[in-house]
Amino acid sequence: MASDREPFVRVVVLNWNAAWYTRRCVESLLRTEHPPDRFEVVIVDNGSVDGSAERLADWFPQLRLVRNGANLGFAEGCNRAMRDRDGVDLVALVNNDATVEPGWLRPLVDAVAEDARIGAAGARLQLEPGFVPVDVRAAGTATIGRALVDGADVGAALRFDGVEAVHDAAWPLDVTHRVVAGEGRLWVPAGAGARRLELELAGDGEVAVTCGATSATSPRPGVVALDLPPERTILVNGIGTARNERAEGYDRWYGTPVEELGDAATEVVDVPGFCGGAAVLRSEMLDEVGVFDPRLFAYYEDTDLSWRATRAGWRIVAVPGAVVDHAFGASGGSRAVGFFHLDRRNWWLTADRNGSDAERAAVREEVGSSLRKAVRANVAARLKHGRPPSFELLSSWARIVADHRSEVRRRARSAGVGPVGARATDDVVGRFQPAMRPRPPSSRPWGPRLVLLDASGIAAPGGTTAVAGPAVRGVLRSLLQDHPELDAVAVRRDAEGVAVAGPPVLAALLDVPGGPQPVDAPIRLEDPLAVGPLLSLRWAPAPLGSPGEGVVHVTETSRAERGAPSATRSFEVEESGPASWPEVAATVARWLGDAALTASG
Repeated sequence: MASDREPFVRVVVLNWNAAWYTRRCVESLLRTEHPPDRFEVVIVDNGSVDGSAERLADWFPQLRLVRNGANLGFAEGCNRAMRDRDGVDLVALVNNDATVEPGWLRPLVDAVAEDARIGAAGARLQLEPGFVPVDVRAAGTATIGRALVDGADVGAALRFDGVEAVHDAAWPLDVTHRVVAGEGRLWVPAGAGARRLELELAGDGEVAVTCGATSATSPRPGVVALDLPPERTILVNGIGTARNERAEGYDRWYGTPVEELGDAATEVVDVPGFCGGAAVLRSEMLDEVGVFDPRLFAYYEDTDLSWRATRAGWRIVAVPGAVVDHAFGASGGSRAVGFFHLDRRNWWLTADRNGSDAERAAVREEVGSSLRKAVRANVAARLKHGRPPSFELLSSWARIVADHRSEVRRRARSAGVGPVGARATDDVVGRFQPAMRPRPPSSRPWGPRLVLLDASGIAAPGGTTAVAGPAVRGVLRSLLQDHPELDAVAVRRDAEGVAVAGPPVLAALLDVPGGPQPVDAPIRLEDPLAVGPLLSLRWAPAPLGSPGEGVVHVTETSRAERGAPSATRSFEVEESGPASWPEVAATVARWLGDAALTASG
């Protein structure tokens, strides 16, 4: 890396059916304080089926967009923009659900420049949004149930201090949290404008809950409602990574309030690994040890690359002065079988490749122990008590063991071929790996309002004729592309129901080149109104207007909660040609957020 000029930095952002997040991330990256001629952002799309690649191409025509056509996983997806590094000094990785401040890159660049053997530098990832501490004191047992912030369930994103965690024997990632005859703290995620918390507790004995200046006491657990204070606490997602005695990777300082970091908030220190969510990697290091292992697909690919690098004599440092905010937890949750499989298989494979004899033995013992526990808890104990056995966990472990064995054999056949991941490949899925299918869109408690836009009249694939007129197309386009306060999702009605509109529809609507046809099937919505309100547009000529003028009829169909009847409201807005369509869309967006308006039909 040249010392008389700024290094050339390539930032790689991977997208998979997440246009709103990726747009937010890239817009923040484009404000990075680094010489423009020494900086580039490359977006990689992993075969999105929701048209997000087309939307990103429309938003960022000046950027290189790599279209993979299939979900190649985080590892090979990122590799597609990490191999052609001619003239690139540093490759930066930033998760698409993260955002950066303009000065985020400078501390990382400076840290790597301190020593030619520093191969990677990891940023300080902070959890988004901020959190509110809620203290629970129980005389008996208080089991934490649902947590609603302004009516939105945030239970999956809660963080806990001093709270007992009880893992379900049938599925260890299902965890029940409880406070037993003592005190515990919940960290509740809450956006800046959030005002009300409803906390559901079960158990016995008196319970007291305190949140800021408000508190509530009850003779027995139940639903507690409290006002949220305006103050928020920022929690750390990670400052570099490390490994425990079983070779499991973890984020350093995870869950620590930033204000409690002390010297760790500023000191650059050597660490065992970097997190692929926000780091810079030196090209020379990648030349020597390779890129991500494509066969790991997702999870542990950064731990594996870090371990390979340090084994080869490269240093990795954590740079807490480089701050990146991360909307952590946008995953499938504890029932995501694909996550459990990949996490456990890749942990084992990573230790096999990099660990000492003692570490590999510890991993094998842990795998054996997990299998024995699964048999005792889910088969033997259930039969003993007259209940049918549960084989969900055992079958998952059986697939992991079989997949691990298959991957070990594959590695043996390819030994000595060259640095890991040196050649592009589409062969990235393990023989026994569960399919990772796109999930339906879902709202975020602290994010934009999710709205479904009916695009059934736009460029129907398969040779049928588009029926939406130019005004409807123009307003739909503006609602999709010009309003980040909305998470707008285009959908289509067909004989089978409602599905998320795919790349051909978005390419036609946005007038951008189409890419390869995605491998994955379209995302079908079994209950569209459970996802969000459905907005339909219809154009009619203005009764007394001149040619080219008209009225856009807007209808919103929604449902307050699952099982409730649907409700419809509508209004009309005049349009006078292409120049007026963005303002019509802005009017519609304001109307969507105006709860005071009542249905007119």
